Amino acid sequence: MVIDVHVHPTGYPQVAQDPESRAFRDRVYQRRTEDALSAPIAMTGKPSGGNGGGNKNFDVLFTRMDHEGIDRFVLLPLDLTTRYGGWIVSNDEIEQIVAAAP
Repeated sequence: MVIDVHVHPTGYPQVAQDPESRAFRDRVYQRRTEDALSAPIAMTGKPSGGNGGGNKNFDVLFTRMDHEGIDRFVLLPLDLTTRYGGWIVSNDEIEQIVAAAP
């Protein structure tokens, strides 16, 4: 059995996509708005902040898992409330993702 133990589930519909949440992710990761669509992360040198727009698809994820031989994965929330006052993906959002695709 192969388990991917490092999956950040940003970009799924269950993760908050409101402007405030998206702005928080960008602020924490210091991504410049103009880099978001114009260049891949490798060219900007800045992480994406996980603003996938809420359009990731579970069918695509499971197809990729099958192709790569991954049986299960561990979803990682990212709670930054102590240092930055918010989270990238909350435990509640992880719970919603698991409920949508157990």
